[in-house]
Amino acid sequence: MKDILYVPSTAEIITPNDLLSYDARRSERQIFVSDPDIQGAHIHSFCEIYVNLTGNVSFMVENNVYPISSGDVLITRPNEVHHCIYHEDCMHDHYCIWINAGGKMLSMLRCFFERKNGEANLIVMSREDKKLLIENLNKFCVDIGDTNRTDPEALSGFFGVLNLLEKYRTSTVPAKKLPELFENILRYVDEHFTENLRVSEVADAFFISRSTLGHMFKKYLNLSPIKYIEAKKLALSKKLLEEGENVKNVCYACGFSDCSYFVSVFKKYFGITPYKYGKTNKQ
Repeated sequence: MKDILYVPSTAEIITPNDLLSYDARRSERQIFVSDPDIQGAHIHSFCEIYVNLTGNVSFMVENNVYPISSGDVLITRPNEVHHCIYHEDCMHDHYCIWINAGGKMLSMLRCFFERKNGEANLIVMSREDKKLLIENLNKFCVDIGDTNRTDPEALSGFFGVLNLLEKYRTSTVPAKKLPELFENILRYVDEHFTENLRVSEVADAFFISRSTLGHMFKKYLNLSPIKYIEAKKLALSKKLLEEGENVKNVCYACGFSDCSYFVSVFKKYFGITPYKYGKTNKQ
């Protein structure tokens, strides 16, 4: 990620945390809904801005699903469980920006942090502002494999995007209404996933079969119940590790019954052991 140093006024003290780091890409990819590689949930340690150009998609963030149209913006903050839901085979063209911020720079990301987790993620701009958004994105977003631009024009585009997000900070769009039964199931998982929750227990709690439960998760989230529950556990584990909890305590607090399995799953998902992650990212 590219670092931008906060510029202080006279007599202000700068700290190493007063930085804004970002990376940005525009990518276009042919998507096939049968591809298993597109079915995993994402859990990042940074803020993400997704802007759709083409592709019949929705976005899951935590327990919410947002329909997406061309020019719409989907924002997620650190450790929100999210992923793109593809409704058909399509050419998916989009921008993605990933941002870290600390210290005084956090004020520039109010649209991410001044809301509850998993809520108000979708921003729909006016036609004129969508055009301006794309113009700004084109100043600094590059194709995969290229190097991020750092010239003044690129930085003006980056801050132009942040200014547009600030303009729409209080006008986000509600999520799509899901069937009441499925909303209750997601709420139940939220309340019990730290208790070594099993898929069979969820199905039994709502008097449905495991296959019916799996069909519902596939239909509405394009995830299996197991992967959804696992993602919730892993997101919480990252948060607790960042707060300084030791690996053993985190394992059991997140509903894993075996520490070796927890370490294995965490490393497979994030490419680093929970111990190393905690040491590197402790707040």
